[in-house]
Amino acid sequence: MPSQRDSEPHTPEKSIKRHEYDTVRKSRFFELFDSRRNGDSLRQIYKNPQINIPPSTGRRWLNERDHLGDKAYRRTRKISKRLGRKYIIATETLDDLLRNDNPLNTKPYETIVKELNLPIKPRTLQHNFAVRKGARRYKKPRIKAMSQKNRVERVQYGQEHRSKTISHFWKFIYFTDEAHFNSRDLASKDEYILRQPNSQERLSHFNEAPQQGLNITLHVSAGICYDHKGEIIFYNDPMDPGKVKQCKAPYPHKSSVETEA
Repeated sequence: MPSQRDSEPHTPEKSIKRHEYDTVRKSRFFELFDSRRNGDSLRQIYKNPQINIPPSTGRRWLNERDHLGDKAYRRTRKISKRLGRKYIIATETLDDLLRNDNPLNTKPYETIVKELNLPIKPRTLQHNFAVRKGARRYKKPRIKAMSQKNRVERVQYGQEHRSKTISHFWKFIYFTDEAHFNSRDLASKDEYILRQPNSQERLSHFNEAPQQGLNITLHVSAGICYDHKGEIIFYNDPMDPGKVKQCKAPYPHKSSVETEA
C-alpha cells in the first residue's frame, strides 16, 4: 500500500550537488562551439544529443576555458586561492608586526605570541609570515658606532656635493673604508629584525656595535672610485703590540727519583 508520504504532494528528492560531466562531453562541446556556423545558435549546441547540458553549464565552461585554457577540457578540482582551513591570524596583524615602529618587530616569535596572546605556536607564526608575506627574521647589518661629530661632517659633505655630476666631481673621489675582525666583534650579540626579503628597510636599521678595548687582531682596508677598484690591504695597527714574543720550550728538569742509569 502507498504510504501517506507518497500520497501527499511534495517536492521530488534529488541531489543538490552539482554534477560534473566527463572530459569527453566537454571536448565535444568545445569542438561544436568552435566549428559552429553563423546561423547556429548556442541552444542547438546545448540540446545536441551527444552533449545535452543546461545553458548555464555551457556558459560556465566557456568562461573557465578563457581563464584556464586547456585545463578546462578536463575535470578540475575546486579552484581556490587556498584550500583548507582559514588562517587564525588576520592579515592586518601580520602587517602591523612588519612595521619598523612596532616594538615587537625585533622580538623573537615566542615573545610575539606571548605578548599578543595568540592562540598559535611560535612555529605556526613563523610559517604564517613565510607563506603569506614572504617574510622572516633577518640579522641586522652590523656597523661600528659613529661619533656625533663624524656623523655631522658626513651629512654636511653629502649636502654640499649632492648636486655635482659624476663626470666633473664624483669620478675623481676615491672612497676608502676599513674593517676590523676581532674577538670583540664576535662577542657582540646579534640582533634580528622581522622584514620581507629584498626590502630597502634593511639599510635603514643597523646594529651599532659599541667600541670597547683595543683592536689587536686583523685589519683590512680597501678603496674604490667610479672607474677603479683598489686592492684589499691587510695591515697592523700601530697601537697594537708588535712582534709576538716566541716562548721557547723549557728544558726537562731532572727528577728527584731518577738514577744515573
